[in-house]
Amino acid sequence: MDTKSTVKEYGFFLKGISGKMVMFDRTWYQDARPDGNGGWTKSYRTMSGNELTTTIITYSKKPTNNDMYKGAAMIVTFVQLLTYDNIMVPISWVNEKNSPASAPIGLENIQEANGCTGEVIFATATPLTWKMTFGLNYIKFGGTKGWKCGATRNLVTFFQSFGKMKGCVVVDDRTNIANVYDGISTDPSKYPTTMPNYVPHSGPLNGIQF
Repeated sequence: MDTKSTVKEYGFFLKGISGKMVMFDRTWYQDARPDGNGGWTKSYRTMSGNELTTTIITYSKKPTNNDMYKGAAMIVTFVQLLTYDNIMVPISWVNEKNSPASAPIGLENIQEANGCTGEVIFATATPLTWKMTFGLNYIKFGGTKGWKCGATRNLVTFFQSFGKMKGCVVVDDRTNIANVYDGISTDPSKYPTTMPNYVPHSGPLNGIQF
């Protein structure tokens, strides 16, 4: 029996910068970062098989390291069916303003990323403050009004309207804690060509590698 092909049947693998294939079936956390609108966000992702569940938590001020839902202004959760496209895509590194920037330390020579495709199958959003609720109604977030504080709304139709999404992923697996950088495109025919160089998702490499 081919062990490598067997383990690949039950886990989601991407190529790390070491050249090894890294299994992603675990939870990955991102530290707090500015959202560009005066607020802050944290997120975490759980990969199980080919399903990637992402939870994004929005705050009105910078949360502490221990804050997860405490002080949150909104929670968005979505699930994607993820496919590894078995392709390495040319990328260039950018900063928060999408301007050309240096690569993260140790990744200066990394100019390619794993190509993936994601399809949203579940999505919800819950505003937790009156200010956030007003803002969602004002901009018609998700293409709709009628948002209520504390009430969860199904947004799967909104996310699915973008079609399948192409993405690129760089896996820094040099240590036992891997850092994952990714870029997403809403154009189903194109992979993103830029890769954000800041605030990766991180998680322990305690799974299978080969």
